[in-house]
Amino acid sequence: MRLTWLNWLMGQWSSALAFRARISEPGMRLVSTWIKRVLAMMDIDMGRVEEARRELEESLASARQANELQTTVPHLGELARAYAALGEAAQAAETIRTGETVAALAEARGYVAVAMGQPAEATRHFREAIDNWE
Repeated sequence: MRLTWLNWLMGQWSSALAFRARISEPGMRLVSTWIKRVLAMMDIDMGRVEEARRELEESLASARQANELQTTVPHLGELARAYAALGEAAQAAETIRTGETVAALAEARGYVAVAMGQPAEATRHFREAIDNWE
């Protein structure tokens, strides 16, 4: 899966599609959710947006059940991309204004505050992230 994604990001379209054709969906739910997101990203880029939207909507519950930033937020981002590509701007905006995305932004701000040597500010942001993740 990783080679599919990296080749796609590097513009190696034919290689990415060749790897994609060889992917067999694993039985593990979380890995399956990651794969569906990457394949949906590729589908959006290739103009197969409706298929991508459908797949992302069907696997959204699994992405949310992961309850982790690195799974949920990119999934929501690709779903918002699909909605936007379909001309559904209001749905795209609603998708990225969820508790998960607010939590992710607060968490990221917390890490920046830590890097800037601002522990009180970091604590405030991390508490906001916790409130939104719960």
